[in-house]
Amino acid sequence: MRISRIWLADAAVTFQQAAFRWGNDDGSESAYTFINAQNVDLSQAATTAAILRFLINTTGDTPASQFKLQVKRSTGPASEWRDVPLDIGL
Repeated sequence: MRISRIWLADAAVTFQQAAFRWGNDDGSESAYTFINAQNVDLSQAATTAAILRFLINTTGDTPASQFKLQVKRSTGPASEWRDVPLDIGL
C-alpha cells in the first residue's frame, strides 16, 4: 500500500509515505495487537474491522497537516477514488 499522490501548494515542502502497518481492532487503541509486520499487505473479509497506521516523512517547513484516506479497487479507473469517511457512526 503506497500513497500515489500528494498535492501541495508549496513545492519546497514534501511528504512521503515511509511505512504502513495493519492492526487488530481489538478494543484498545493504545494496546492493540498487530496483524502483520510493517509494510505487509492485508487480505481479510471487508466486514472485519482493522486499524491502519501510516508513517509520513516530511521535508521543508511543513505546516500542520490533516490527510484524508482514499480507496479504490486495484483494477478500477483513476476516477473511482473515493474518500473514506472520518466518522462512520460506530
